[in-house]
Amino acid sequence: MMKYSRGCLLLAAAAVAAMTLLRVSMCWRTDAYLDHVAGVWFALADDLRHGIFYRPLYGPLGYGGTRYAPLVFILLAGLMSVARDPRLAGYALSLLSVVLLLGGVYALMRALGVDRLLAVGCTILVLAPQSGQQILLTVRGDALPAALVVCSLALCAAMPDRTIALGGAALLLTLAFSAKVTSLYAAGAVFLFLLLSGRRRRAIQFLIFVAAGVLMACAAVDFASHGRAYEVMQASVAGGGTWADFASAPERMLNLMGVDMAILPFFVLAVAALFAWPGKLFREIAPLFFLTAVAATLAIYGSPGTDFNHLLDVQVAAVTLMAVWISRVEGRPSLFATQALAIAGFLALSPAWLAYRRADIVPERQRFAMTLRALSPHPGLILSENPLLPILAHQEPYLLDPFMFRAIMERDPSFADPLWRMLEKRKFSAVVLEKDPATRYGRWWYTSMHFGPGFIEALEGNYRPVLHIPGDPVYHTQGETVFLPRRHLSK
Repeated sequence: MMKYSRGCLLLAAAAVAAMTLLRVSMCWRTDAYLDHVAGVWFALADDLRHGIFYRPLYGPLGYGGTRYAPLVFILLAGLMSVARDPRLAGYALSLLSVVLLLGGVYALMRALGVDRLLAVGCTILVLAPQSGQQILLTVRGDALPAALVVCSLALCAAMPDRTIALGGAALLLTLAFSAKVTSLYAAGAVFLFLLLSGRRRRAIQFLIFVAAGVLMACAAVDFASHGRAYEVMQASVAGGGTWADFASAPERMLNLMGVDMAILPFFVLAVAALFAWPGKLFREIAPLFFLTAVAATLAIYGSPGTDFNHLLDVQVAAVTLMAVWISRVEGRPSLFATQALAIAGFLALSPAWLAYRRADIVPERQRFAMTLRALSPHPGLILSENPLLPILAHQEPYLLDPFMFRAIMERDPSFADPLWRMLEKRKFSAVVLEKDPATRYGRWWYTSMHFGPGFIEALEGNYRPVLHIPGDPVYHTQGETVFLPRRHLSK
């Protein structure tokens, strides 16, 4: 019976792997998920290629503002320097990050006593939900820090009493922090594991290593950016969030689990495993990893503009927890949990298939090409909601992140004045948006999410739409709406 259950789990894992490869083969041709968020990563890397490490909030290049840590876009900048197409560099970084993530998850499970076949199957199930698959389909900063986190945990689990292992784990967590600030939650999991398992001296030693690494990383970033990074992060990190937003973080997290429905079975199984844990819960890495990952994700969802991609750490921790729990129990509970994991993997195929048939086929690469052809008779500075478009046009993006622009402008309305003047004087040769501001949804989007109040009035008073490539009205996938100055149209 156990062999049958393991066979079902491996079959589910194989199906998830096949579905993921199918989606990758489609999305890397269509660029369906290279939206404005991916564009921000490309823009940060492009700035670095031109010698600008964290552009100021406003300066000669235009507008900055980001809450992204630097390691991912530093690596992306290096790959963009050797790749002909920045998109190729982005997909290469995503692939390398996912390979490291899966290798780290497998190593962590093996260090925690999970047998090979179970570890292989559960490792692949990390990719089952949308948050697990999109790390391969787009360019974002989630996979690399998650990979560094699990590698650090694997090192601590394998050699908790070795100073060199704790130092290596602290280094990996420092790198994870340099890729995504909230990844530092894993230091709490390791510290509690060492402390509660009777290794008080090692716990303090590890904490000192991590603190030293984080301080050095912060000092290096501040020095390299000439102090701009601190200013930019201070203005952008909360994304315009309020205490009410942070109080509603659990509700937001549950709502996003409803969007990424495939993660719900894994999360429920992990919570159930916590209540049925065979031993002292807070003396083991797997439960502490899951609890701290959930806590960190809740903190992230207190900030507006965050999406289901941040559920990746929860999925990794949930699958790891289940694999360890199955390996610790015997009889029917182990069989039931193994079969439940297999069912969760098979259930994840349905939303993945729907996305493959709808969202994955959005021809964003073709839209980029059509937009660039439409703009070729009108050379000059482009204002684009997606910063990737100006990069493809061999320009430096004027606006780094339209969401952060709106968040900062709501606190300081004068922040938007230079952009409003540029629009009024028609300094941009074209304005390219991912939504149609003439629609009800578009007007809400450009008032409440991107650019903010006053943008549509400044745009429509001085520019007219000349090309609209619609997106998917069900998923609100990005299209393109191209605006040219009115003087061009009057000639």
